[in-house]
Amino acid sequence: MENGWYAFLVIVLVMFSILPLIIFILESIKNPIKNKGLLAWGIGLLVFAGVYFAFLTDGEERFKAVKVNSESEESLRQKIVSLFGLWIYIVPATYLSLGCSLMASYSTREEENA
Repeated sequence: MENGWYAFLVIVLVMFSILPLIIFILESIKNPIKNKGLLAWGIGLLVFAGVYFAFLTDGEERFKAVKVNSESEESLRQKIVSLFGLWIYIVPATYLSLGCSLMASYSTREEENA
């Protein structure tokens, strides 16, 4: 059941990363080399989704398969998992806020030029 939620999250992240890439392509047809921020945002989210999906499919099983010899190693493993969990929330929030600010500045620029 948990893997279903993870797969859903990856799909949502990929959708959020494809949208700015499409916008970048459409805008670069009109004005080349104007919106590099949208391209960076989209590529960053695609990379994040790929790393996250790779961790879910392969890395988590390998990580669980490591034999734990003592309580300190178990504690270390829990700390690593919790840090990775924190990273999962921080990175998308950063990219989403960056993307929103880029889109807002772009729409403001368009209004000033009109």
